[in-house]
Amino acid sequence: MQSPPAHPAEDHFRSLSYITLLTLLSAAITGYHPYAEDAGIYLSGLRFALNPALYSASQPFILAYMHLTLFPYALAELVRIFHLPLTWLLLITHLALLWLLLFAVQRLAVRCWDTPAIQWASVALTAACLSIPVAGTALCIADPYLTPRSFATPLCLLLVTAVIDRSAFQVILLLFATIAFHPLMGLYAGLFSLVLWTVSTRRTRGTLRVCLATVLGAILLSLSQQSTVESPAYIHAALTRTYFYLVQWQWYEVLGLIAPLAIFLWMFRANIRIRHATQSSKNRAALSGAAAACGITAIAISSLLVHPSSHSHLLARLQLLRAFHAIYLLMFILLAGTLAQKLLQRLPSRLAFACLGMLFCLIAGTMFYVQRQIFPASAHLELPGRAVQNPWEQAFLWSRDHTPPDALFALDANYITTPGEDGQTFRSLAERSALSDYSKDGGSSAIFPQLADKWQHDEPLSVDLSRIPDVERTSRLVPAGVSWVVLQQRFQSGSAQTQFTCPYRNATVMVCRLPLQ
Repeated sequence: MQSPPAHPAEDHFRSLSYITLLTLLSAAITGYHPYAEDAGIYLSGLRFALNPALYSASQPFILAYMHLTLFPYALAELVRIFHLPLTWLLLITHLALLWLLLFAVQRLAVRCWDTPAIQWASVALTAACLSIPVAGTALCIADPYLTPRSFATPLCLLLVTAVIDRSAFQVILLLFATIAFHPLMGLYAGLFSLVLWTVSTRRTRGTLRVCLATVLGAILLSLSQQSTVESPAYIHAALTRTYFYLVQWQWYEVLGLIAPLAIFLWMFRANIRIRHATQSSKNRAALSGAAAACGITAIAISSLLVHPSSHSHLLARLQLLRAFHAIYLLMFILLAGTLAQKLLQRLPSRLAFACLGMLFCLIAGTMFYVQRQIFPASAHLELPGRAVQNPWEQAFLWSRDHTPPDALFALDANYITTPGEDGQTFRSLAERSALSDYSKDGGSSAIFPQLADKWQHDEPLSVDLSRIPDVERTSRLVPAGVSWVVLQQRFQSGSAQTQFTCPYRNATVMVCRLPLQ
């Protein structure tokens, strides 16, 4: 006797439960580091939105991003409404957006395959791959922290699904929402949606016209900037970002662009040749064709127009190859589902599921190991209330609690890339101003030309700060208004020597007060 069919409400609840479980597994694989890397840029903006008295000396680098995204204002409003500690709000929002991303993956998988087992295999394998880097773009599919990309990524995927569903209202709403949180990702999502629409309606000529129009638009935009004079400081900042220029990528990073396009072209050809095509196979063909067309267009523009020697670096700072962020996500969704489909067709069900389970464990284990190598000195899950174990974070938190709010700090220009520092950002943790660094502030200056002069002035002041003597530290930093300095106690070629008063020390870092002049 067959069991009765499940009630739709039960299926819905089961689906949401699966997504919740995969969200927790994905978070456990990827880790959680709320103050690391790009999170520090946007978290500083959020802190400033909550308390405008902060960062009196670093506001230009914070306001530049705040003016482009709804992110700090939306989260600041949530803090005020729910009266939650910021640390808990960041964690809850991070998990909620990760859940929304996997929900969007599942919605798209439903439109690409008719079999629930294949759909969930696609979602599960994609959930294990979220920390994979996107070629040489300096991006991962999903970050172990909260940024505007955390909002824009699921919105982009929901936008793609709305295009497939031909829901004009949803397309417009989701496109505006994506732009509100991340204008650049919104721009690329809009272009991809246009290409997807032309491919899905079998308008091959229309697709070619969109791609050619995009290339022509990029050429005209580049030509229109030829008369714009860029400052030497800005040119210097732009040239420090090697990921802007395809010609400076390593061979394996270039391979990371070519391989997805080859996969999509293969998928497009395989699905377009199905004799009795279903709507799901048509959707797979449309997604593959659109992804290949957009990827080829981005590579063509970057190869032709974006060079370190270009007169204008406008296209460089638009970072056209970051369009591969969405392309990579689509690749893993389609590739995982296609693999599951092949296994289920050629193997007994139990053996196919066993192979998929082992593959999930292999990918998850590999990604977990890689994340631990990236953040070796920090807890894998830096949860609220948990004791901080990274010595750099400990020093930054001490600085927050024991120095005046208007204090100006100096750290080594390359402190973020110091082994064991784990990319933890000073401003977001200490809530204090700091001289410009090479990594994050240099990247900001490469995007916002108005910051370049200040960055070029500040950054040399803190180069090799832990290696130079006190006399040179004082002569560099005191005229700039610096009152505190963070020094690395031990490094590869020795240890920092200072006679400054250092009220905080641990085995790695010391926080010292500069003498009054």
